[in-house]
Amino acid sequence: MMPPNYFFDYREVLAETRLKLRRYCKALKLEVNCTFETSEEYSLPYTLLSSYACYFFAPHMENGEIHPYHWVGVAQPFTGLHAIQTSEYEVRIACSEEIREDLVDYARNSLGLWRCRFEMPSHFLSLTEEYPGVRVPKLNRNMIDVLVAVLCSGHATITNGRRWFMFLETAYPEFSSLRGMDPYEVMRQSRKESGASMGYRARYVIDAISDLCQNGSPKIELEQMVKTDNPDETRRKLLSIRSIGPKTADCFLLNALGQASVPPVDVNVRRVCSRLNIFGLNIGLPNLKLCQTFQCSAGPYGCPRFEESKEILKCKMPYSAGCLRAALKQKFVDAGWVQSMLFLHGIEYCRAQNPYCHQCKLREICSGPETGAVPTLRVSRRRRAVHLPTTERLSLPELLHLYPERLERLTAKMSELNTLLLNSKYNAPRKIRYGVSMWISARQDGIPLTFEEVESFLGLRSGVLFKRIQEISQVVSVEIPRLELSCCLEAFVKKYQMTEEEKELALSLSRRAFRPGMSMFPLVGVSVLKSLNMNGRRLSMTDIAKTVRVTPVTIRKYRAIVESVMRNVEETQGR
Repeated sequence: MMPPNYFFDYREVLAETRLKLRRYCKALKLEVNCTFETSEEYSLPYTLLSSYACYFFAPHMENGEIHPYHWVGVAQPFTGLHAIQTSEYEVRIACSEEIREDLVDYARNSLGLWRCRFEMPSHFLSLTEEYPGVRVPKLNRNMIDVLVAVLCSGHATITNGRRWFMFLETAYPEFSSLRGMDPYEVMRQSRKESGASMGYRARYVIDAISDLCQNGSPKIELEQMVKTDNPDETRRKLLSIRSIGPKTADCFLLNALGQASVPPVDVNVRRVCSRLNIFGLNIGLPNLKLCQTFQCSAGPYGCPRFEESKEILKCKMPYSAGCLRAALKQKFVDAGWVQSMLFLHGIEYCRAQNPYCHQCKLREICSGPETGAVPTLRVSRRRRAVHLPTTERLSLPELLHLYPERLERLTAKMSELNTLLLNSKYNAPRKIRYGVSMWISARQDGIPLTFEEVESFLGLRSGVLFKRIQEISQVVSVEIPRLELSCCLEAFVKKYQMTEEEKELALSLSRRAFRPGMSMFPLVGVSVLKSLNMNGRRLSMTDIAKTVRVTPVTIRKYRAIVESVMRNVEETQGR
């Protein structure tokens, strides 16, 4: 069961930190207290909020009021531990029970107090003045937890990422049991426990854990993998794991190993860099293939985009070339630390839409187009003084979340089709238009989304979608390609992480058994069932029936057909 104070609003805590800047808390009167003193200014909330340490701690709340300088541990090994900043140079940890000495040292590292001074060029000091006391935590005893937290946070709000991480930690201790799990099951369970489905992130976590469980527990395998003094070599090893890309690897290196020279970058960091005149908006992001092949450095084993970034820093090349990670690395000695402040600035002020330019103290050095915009009223969420209009959130069936690489293109197609239906003479309810555009877009992209799944997802009557599409096809000219067996199989390959041998066997059985008029998805599902069972993996007809959303009677019918084909093949080979 997740602690209720774990579900705090990230931006609200950031706003409270700004409001109560340097209004420190008093030390708790508990039996055990340890004091950490620093020689440089320190900020507990900025350090935690700019890192994945905020997945292990939550701000203390009393009578509905947030205390940004008082945090409580909500994940192992910090559960029940209080971290309180009492002055600009002092932090105390307190607990009602005895604290082991090694945990005290680890708490110091996790709060970023293992290192005091970072280097920043003089012309960027305004950034450090805006976010004073930011440090880099080193969660080196929770490496596997940090990796899972990073995978949960991909393309999601920080609040949801934190919820999913806590769900996985409580439901699957040590994460070993996630190996070979059904992503659908993890999605459903995450929705039940945390209130929001993990979506395709469940498959990302399962893939990474499965790769790390080849020879032992994922925790031990990961610790063995990163035992090297060369961060570039460690990064290349991490990138060999499924579902781990450049940003995920860099977040791990920064927060798990404390590599302050490693900057995790994405489109948000690039946007802030562009507006603050650090780099142009068109500078490239890390490329996975290049990162897996080369080191992010100069020399014979270095990446060619590293040299391009050098030329960019000398103003000899346009910003459309190079790599943002390599450029930040060369411009700042502690690029990861700088990225932490850029991340905070992008969340608090420099947002992609509706930035708070009129309140930003860095607007004098900003060249963003929003600086001349009409100021918008900033309201604390807690007080609810002004109710802003909300936008309807786009949701999709679970099957589509198995295709994260296609979601952006799919939603764009859905929007185009929905506009086309609105402009046509065909009058249909909004839910019908949404379902029709979803099914047609999925079919055009080769995704075997069924009428039954869309109808179940939207709460429509059975059979209504098929009739509506027949009517719409007479009004609007839309191409609906024929579904292929290989497309149906791809969904099962993603869902059950099938090997090439299992995939080839299932495809062969499907092709031999298929006859005109057959429903492809159930047929392929039964072929997958036979293929997995023949390779020692247990799967029931009920599982397949739930996946393809048909009755067990239909599955039994197709199983008889596939088994008949298998017997014919065996008899032919016997002759």
